[in-house]
Amino acid sequence: LQVSMGGGYSADIKDIVDAHCNTYRLAFDLFS
Repeated sequence: LQVSMGGGYSADIKDIVDAHCNTYRLAFDLFS
């Protein structure tokens, strides 16, 4: 499995962390 995220970065670091965490949560849910 390979995951890539692209695009601009938010000025609020929490938004970036949330986006990355949600990506891994979704992958975990799909493949477990």
